[in-house]
Amino acid sequence: YMGIIMQRATPWRSQPTEFFQLFLRAAQETRLYILQENGPSKFILEDSSKRKLKVEIGSTVKCSCGGGTDEHCIHTLYILLRIFWLEPDNPLIWQLAYTDTEID
Repeated sequence: YMGIIMQRATPWRSQPTEFFQLFLRAAQETRLYILQENGPSKFILEDSSKRKLKVEIGSTVKCSCGGGTDEHCIHTLYILLRIFWLEPDNPLIWQLAYTDTEID
């Protein structure tokens, strides 16, 4: 028997970046609407100007606004805060990739 090693697509970040902190504050104050959940980790959001955004949280973090690659955006953080119920001080929230066990 060989143990399964779950690898992260991007390295673990030991602390949040300054940009992360800015986006986190904005995400906490933003009102978005969840239009659709496509499985446990894919979402379609709508902002106040009726713009639709696709967000994916998983082995990679993606948003159709372009966020998630180098840093979270307001939309990815909104999902982590409101759907996955991560606290702002939980180290998982500032990661840019998740293993299956982390997002279950």
